[in-house]
Amino acid sequence: AIARALGMNFGGALAVGSVDTEHGINFREVLDNFFGFGAYRQLLSTERNLPFIEEFRSIEKLYQWYLRMRDIVEPGAKLYIPSMSDWGPFAKSHKLDLFPENFRRLVSQHMERRPLTSFALSRPWVAVHIRRGDLPRNDKRATPNKYFYKMVS
Repeated sequence: AIARALGMNFGGALAVGSVDTEHGINFREVLDNFFGFGAYRQLLSTERNLPFIEEFRSIEKLYQWYLRMRDIVEPGAKLYIPSMSDWGPFAKSHKLDLFPENFRRLVSQHMERRPLTSFALSRPWVAVHIRRGDLPRNDKRATPNKYFYKMVS
């Protein structure tokens, strides 16, 4: 979304270490389930010696650099930003709509083709992000999913 908003191409993500997230989720499977079979092969790079011309510690620094350099930077130049955690404040401060309707439609195409067996099509759909921190799935302190299903149904 940031790349699109700045008029750049998204070049993918670097796979670091295990394919399992800190929560024990296989990130390749997440990408494939969200974007379609084999998506992780297009979105994740395991290459370690990519020729980045610049590295940035924040989206703001990338943005300021790009404003100065966009007319002279070579097409296909590789830029690296290890963390995108400041995307929310960045978008707000620059009044950017990172997820306009056409972009949301594009990234949701694959999901719309999947059957939603747990949903009553005549009722509103509710998505809930449940933050569990770093608890493993079998940790007795982790609230079971059925608790949250019951809350919203």
